[in-house]
This record gives sequence, C-alpha cells and structure tokens, in this order.
Amino acid sequence: SYTEGQVEVAVRSYFPLPGTLLQQALRQGTPLHVADVPGTAAANPRYRFLAVLAERGMNAGIFLPVTRQSPVPGVLVVASRQAGAYTPEHLELLSNIAHLVSHSFGRTVRLADQSRLAAIGEFASGIAHEIRNPLATIVLALDYFKKLELPGSGAKRAELASQEAQRMARLLEDMLLYAKPLELDLQPLDLGQLVREVLDSEQDLARKPGQQFRFNGSSGAARILGERDRLIQILVNLARNACSASPDNGLIDWSVQENLSAGTLTLEVRNGGEPIPPELLARITDPFVTTRSSGTGLGLSIVKRLVIAHGGELQIHSQPGEGTRVRVTFPTTLR
Repeated sequence: SYTEGQVEVAVRSYFPLPGTLLQQALRQGTPLHVADVPGTAAANPRYRFLAVLAERGMNAGIFLPVTRQSPVPGVLVVASRQAGAYTPEHLELLSNIAHLVSHSFGRTVRLADQSRLAAIGEFASGIAHEIRNPLATIVLALDYFKKLELPGSGAKRAELASQEAQRMARLLEDMLLYAKPLELDLQPLDLGQLVREVLDSEQDLARKPGQQFRFNGSSGAARILGERDRLIQILVNLARNACSASPDNGLIDWSVQENLSAGTLTLEVRNGGEPIPPELLARITDPFVTTRSSGTGLGLSIVKRLVIAHGGELQIHSQPGEGTRVRVTFPTTLR
C-alpha cells in the first residue's frame, strides 16, 4: 500500500473473495472502474475492501487485474479522493501500467520458482541415485523368490512386492530424467516417420483388450529440428497415457499435420476415454499430478519439459463425450 507519498509497510488486511469486485476483476481480466466508491461500498456489505477505501476518503477507484503474464493472480488498485477522477484516457494508461507490472512480477516469480525447482531437483536427484542401487538388489531378490514354490499366499505376496518395487524403479528413473539438465543434439527429423516407427515397435503399450493405434499422416512432410531419443521419449509417454485413459477396444488416433503459413508441424493424440476432471486439467503437467493410482505423475511433466526444450508447445483438451486430445506443435525446418 502506497498512500500520501508514503509506503504503508505495516498494513495487513484480509478480505473474502467470493462475490466481490476483486473476484469480478480477476474473472474478467479487464480493468474495472468504480466511479462512486462510498456509494458502491454502502450498497453491498460484501465489498469490504471497497469499504476500507471509503474509510480512507477515496471516492473513485480502478481495479487492474495483473494475471495475463503472472503465475500468481493479483489486482492492482488505484484510488483517488476526487470524485469522477478517472477518464477513459486514465483507464487506458493505467491498464498499460498494469500489464507492465504483470510482466515484471511474473518474471520475478518465475525466476524465484526456477531457483527453488533447481534446488529441489538437485536434492531429488541425489536421493534417487542413493535409492536406485539397493532397490535393484531388492528387485533381483524378489524375482528369485517368484521362481520358488512358496507356501500359501507367499507367491501372491512376492508378485505384489515385485510389482511395487518395479513401480518405484520407474518413479526413480522418471525423477532422474526430470531433474537432469537437458543438452539436445538437434538434427532434422521426419516426425511422421518417427511416429510410425514408434507405434510399430511399441504395440505392447496397448495393454487393454482390443486397444489399437491408428495413424493418419505420412512421412515426407516438413521436418523439425529434434533429438531422436528425446522425441521417442515424448511419443512413448503420450502413448502410455493414452492407453491408460482409453477403455477396452478403444481406438487411439494419431495424426501429424503441417501448417505452411505458421511454419509448424502438429502432432495430435486423441483417445475416447473418460475426460480429465477440470480441477486436475489445469495442473496435469505439474510434477506428481496424475489421474492414475499407479502413475508416477511425472510422465506429462517430462513431456512438457522436452517439448519446450525443442521450441514447441503442449496443449491438452478434455471434454465429456470427446475424451482427451493432446496437441504438440513444433516449429518446422527445411524439407
């Protein structure tokens, strides 16, 4: 808070969000002009923040959402004691200032977040390395016990323990892959041909009865700059997720389409399974967020990281009756 030329560092106030102008400004994403602060506050008891402005003698105010480029939503409020102080020109100027604040604040938050994630990644990588060797020994021991004729439910318990140990091993590998710095060896690649090769060689990914891959595309389209092994990791992770979400006898559609005017190549993977809940969809690429009880929650996080490293963009759409559609767009290079 900055009032009368002074910074009010001690001001700490908390306001409920539902049904308020703060919430309205955040939802609309556009500046909200309140020409009569005292009258508007008196007419609606929920507007407690506006009441505080009125108590300070403010008669006009503008709510400026700073959400477009900022990972943390907020509202910048400018108020005046003069009634009718803000003209359309003032509103346009302050809106531009809000965009600058949003960009600067968002950049600061992202830099702090990157530093935090780097520290977490280094710690997780160290822990994963320490666990991997003893876990490999446990897996070998369980494989040995599975071959023996164990009494009672011993065989079933050994099988369950082996499955859980293998799941932990996959989680550790995913953690190491997610935390490891990326250094790509980029080469011109035919994405359509690579998709066809992966689908032909990874048919066992379709584990549910009757599941099938269907590819709509051809080789020879515009090429992208990519590292073959990393792109295969992207494709395999997308295939696993699609197969897990798709029902028995489900058809999983793959397509590669070129956009000449935009200079892009888009890979789309579509399955007709149950949609991702809206509350999860917004966070589905965050680490350790998953819709599967047996999933590691790192598959799509790794995909997003690899896609961005290739200069691409990842989009995920999920609707009832339509299933889930994953789109990965890469910039093209020369044919």
